[in-house]
Amino acid sequence: MTAEKARRRVESFFNARVVPLKFISDRMREEMSERGFEEIAGKFIEQYGGYQAVNWIDPSWTIRLSVPAAVNEGALNQDLHQHPDPTVPPAIARAERDHVLTATAAIDLLQGGMGIALYLPVLDRDGALAGFVNGVFRVDALMQDSLPEAGLRERFDFALTDTRGREAYYHGDGSFPALRKDPVTVPLTVIDDTWVFTMAHSPRLEGVEHDSWADALTLFGIILSLVVAFAFRAILVREQKLRLSGERFRSITDDVMDNLQAGILITDARRRVVWINSSIKRYLGITMKEMMAGTSWT
Repeated sequence: MTAEKARRRVESFFNARVVPLKFISDRMREEMSERGFEEIAGKFIEQYGGYQAVNWIDPSWTIRLSVPAAVNEGALNQDLHQHPDPTVPPAIARAERDHVLTATAAIDLLQGGMGIALYLPVLDRDGALAGFVNGVFRVDALMQDSLPEAGLRERFDFALTDTRGREAYYHGDGSFPALRKDPVTVPLTVIDDTWVFTMAHSPRLEGVEHDSWADALTLFGIILSLVVAFAFRAILVREQKLRLSGERFRSITDDVMDNLQAGILITDARRRVVWINSSIKRYLGITMKEMMAGTSWT
């Protein structure tokens, strides 16, 4: 997989989870109740996954509801004016001022861990601010869910840095600066910000050339097995054709011998009758079964 393909997968995974937030925002604009918010947010989280939380923030920037509540208690009733990360208040202020979806840089979440927070303003029918739908994502879970393949993670190291150049995520051995072997860097869009996704071949594969030989031997064994299987099948097909040909030949021979005017009688090594033609049957007035009932002919 190329860095560009990996980048597209991460963006697609993230963007697909932004859409439900817009749906919830539209429902809240219709004066949906707190219970209704919790139910619909819970359904989207169960169906889509990938969320740390979906919160309802009131106009005073205080988190009033958090779904799922059990793992997000630390965020409830927090005044986001006081959030320790300096990118949070400007993101909320811009969402309120411009009535647009905004995102933070990589932040230390109130629930713990590093993540991204989105803020989608909800206006009431009079155009006044009713609150915000707040989507929260843990970066490590986001990257794990969008790039889950074990083979990919074994072969490559990758990293994500936010708009401030802060390391938001790193997969690999050692520290982030160790990502130096043939790195490929591509921009990754998070709402209207540009992050940086970096991907490189893993140094864990250095000095393990024997694995390549093992893979080559395994492949050779598979190919050899296929060749043997095809050869064996060809032999069986040939034998089948020969058998059918022999049966057709014997059938023709039997027909010819059976219609001869001369009487023909065939015995085995112990001189027991195994076959007589029609002339013998007519001449002796005896059937094949009756003839074979005899012990032998001397």
